[in-house]
Amino acid sequence: MPGLSVAVITYMNSGLLYRCLSSLVCYTRGVDRILVVNNNPGEVDRRAVDLEVAKIPWPVEVLHQKYNRRASGGINAGLEASIGADYFCAVSDDVMFVPGNPFWPSMKMIASVSEVGLVGPTIDRGSSPLQLAATVIPSEFLQTNYIMGMLLFARKGVWDQITPCDETLEGTEEADLCLSCMARGYKVIINRQVYIYHEGAATMRKLYNHEEYQARGLRAGEQVIAKHGEDVFFNPSSLSGFPRLPSGEPAPMTRVDPSRRTAMHIALSYFPQYPVWVA
Repeated sequence: MPGLSVAVITYMNSGLLYRCLSSLVCYTRGVDRILVVNNNPGEVDRRAVDLEVAKIPWPVEVLHQKYNRRASGGINAGLEASIGADYFCAVSDDVMFVPGNPFWPSMKMIASVSEVGLVGPTIDRGSSPLQLAATVIPSEFLQTNYIMGMLLFARKGVWDQITPCDETLEGTEEADLCLSCMARGYKVIINRQVYIYHEGAATMRKLYNHEEYQARGLRAGEQVIAKHGEDVFFNPSSLSGFPRLPSGEPAPMTRVDPSRRTAMHIALSYFPQYPVWVA
């Protein structure tokens, strides 16, 4: 189907899935096809996903996987079902779209530029300071070498060149994709015109304790370094023009725009079954 295909990848988060899908339908315009890739093959979770999808007043196709293919495999499944699309976006189930920003038109506009590869939005919190919505940066479109994996957007032609995703990696599929993207001469862009709310590690908190989660991340990072010969997180060019600590990590940025947070609070208030996020 031509146009934009959005694949929401879920695993053991049927409640969050409803919030993601309902906010996608209520707060955004310009999506032509919505897919849900369910990575949990268990019968109980299959039924739970189907029940949540049935509540959405919009056609949603569910792709139940035979085993947990992780985020990378979920992206592959979504792409396989999106043949003929012009744009493709992979979304985690713990994302919520918020009102007040022209999300898809803006993402399509920047992704349509021939030298642009992957595009990510700003978020309310996360490990990438340049992607934080509340960080004040005098630029609407910012080139970087890493965007977080909760929402990855690109032209379908770009996806076709940098995928299939490597399903042998334990994680950090976004780092793998960003490096593959840049290796083909494309730019990785943060679109600071748009923003989303991100629950953060919703699945990982169910599967691992803190120590296991940290160890898994280190192993995944080592896999990416072995594959590409560089570490996207500590590449000196990743935050060019911005202060860095001696360790190479980005220096903290504390200037914030409160209006961004306010828009997120308003959006969350429409979902009373979830607590309103307090800054």
